[in-house]
Amino acid sequence: MDQGTCLATKAIMEEGAEVGYMFREASDFEDDTGWRFFTGDESLDFIDQDDNIGIYKIADVVKQDSSIEKYLNSSIGTELERTTGSKEFVIVTAE
Repeated sequence: MDQGTCLATKAIMEEGAEVGYMFREASDFEDDTGWRFFTGDESLDFIDQDDNIGIYKIADVVKQDSSIEKYLNSSIGTELERTTGSKEFVIVTAE
């Protein structure tokens, strides 16, 4: 099943870190699902460097961290954070 592409940090895709924070926005390019995946521990300096974030197939991110799979049908505007020590995510609410 082809689920399209997303953006993810290389900490997840190359270093094997778990997804700790993810959100979905309107797509930026063809085949983009709008999903963005982060560990939640990246600094702004890390994120601001283009070579630290890449375009990946959703299926490849799921291979790295299968706990995200059940959330992938969430709508644009969804923002989720991993519950510490679990495979579950909770909705992030504005303060």
